[in-house]
Amino acid sequence: MNRVRITVDDLRRASDQEIRHTWSGSQWIKWLDAACVLRDPSFRNVVLIKLQMSRATLVADRGTWLRVGRRVPHDESGIRIIKAAEPSRLDLVGSSVQGHGVSTVWDVSQTYGPDLLPPSAAAGAGTTTLAIYNALVSIADEAGHSFTVNPACHAVEPTSSSDDRGRIASREDAGTTLAAAMVAHELAHVRMHKRTRDRTCRGLAQLEANSVAYLLLAHFGRAVDVSPSLSLAAAAARFGKKHPERAIQMLGGRVLFTARRLIDATERHLHASETTSRRARQRRGILVEAPDLLPHVLPPDHGPGL
Repeated sequence: MNRVRITVDDLRRASDQEIRHTWSGSQWIKWLDAACVLRDPSFRNVVLIKLQMSRATLVADRGTWLRVGRRVPHDESGIRIIKAAEPSRLDLVGSSVQGHGVSTVWDVSQTYGPDLLPPSAAAGAGTTTLAIYNALVSIADEAGHSFTVNPACHAVEPTSSSDDRGRIASREDAGTTLAAAMVAHELAHVRMHKRTRDRTCRGLAQLEANSVAYLLLAHFGRAVDVSPSLSLAAAAARFGKKHPERAIQMLGGRVLFTARRLIDATERHLHASETTSRRARQRRGILVEAPDLLPHVLPPDHGPGL
C-alpha cells in the first residue's frame, strides 16, 4: 500500500496556515502549555504536533521509545515534524528548507511499556520554590546583574547603588512562586533585550519575558498566573497583517530558546546545590537517598526553532 509522501514544504504550509488562522492571546498560551510538556521540539514543531494530535504530551521517535522500554505498534500512524539535517544550522523564520527533512514521532499514548514520569513531575520532584528562586538569583549574580524584587507590589527595580551590583535582594516572600517568576522575567529581559533602567517593560518585550517566566516555572511544576499579560494585543502591531505567522514563529523560537537555556542553567544550579547538601548530610551521617527518576525521553532539539 502506497503512503502519501509528506514533504518539508507541506509541513511548513500546514504550520503557517494553522498559525495564521488561529493565533490569538489564548492560542499563544495553549502553545506555551504544549511547549511545557513537549519540551524539546521547535516552536514550529510544537504547532505541528498539536495540529496533528491535540492530546499529545510526550513525543519521541521509535528508537528513543525502545531505549526507555516502550514500544510503538506497527499500525500506529506517526506525527510528522521537521527535523534539521544539520544540528548547528538555525532557521528561525523558515524562509528556506534546504538541509531539512521530515521525521516521524509518536506520542506516549501511542506506545506501551513501563510508566514514565511526566517531565514537569520529574523536574520538580523534591525541589522547593525557594531553591528555584535561589538558583535564579545565583544565575543573575554570576552574570553581574543587579535588581531588587518586591513581590508585595509586583515590582522589579534596578538597584541604584554600585555596591549592590551582582546581587538581587528580595524585600519579602522570596520563597513564593511569584517572586521566582519575577526574577525569571527579569533574567529574560537581560538575555533577550537591550534595556536601560528607565525603559518600560511593555508590548512585545513584556510578552517575551512573561512567556519565558511562564515556561520556566511550568517546567518545575509551578503554576503562575500571567495570562492577563500574555495577551498578544499589545504586540499585535509588530506582527503585521499580511504574514503574522512569520513573526509569531520568530517570537516562539526566541521564547523557547531563551527559556530552555535558562531552565538548563537553573537545573545546573539546583544540582550543584543538591550535591553540596548531600555531601553535608553524608558528613553528618543523615543522608537519605531519593528514588531515581526516569529520564526524559525526548531527543535534544537544536537552536531556537525551525
